[in-house]
Amino acid sequence: MASSVDETTVPSYYYYVDPETTYNYQQPNPLQDLISVYGLDDISRQVARTNLDGTKAVKLRNPTKTR
Repeated sequence: MASSVDETTVPSYYYYVDPETTYNYQQPNPLQDLISVYGLDDISRQVARTNLDGTKAVKLRNPTKTR
């Protein structure tokens, strides 16, 4: 059997990425600091488990005592 695949059915470029098409970059770039990009610095400091000097931050909730 002869193969019916030729240049008209399969594009000449690899991985089916059309070299003539322009693509937009993903925004925002996931390699950026997204907390500062979205202005969440204050909130992230409030819910942090440690302070900037490395000490433990205030506990967010207290455990219940068993009776």
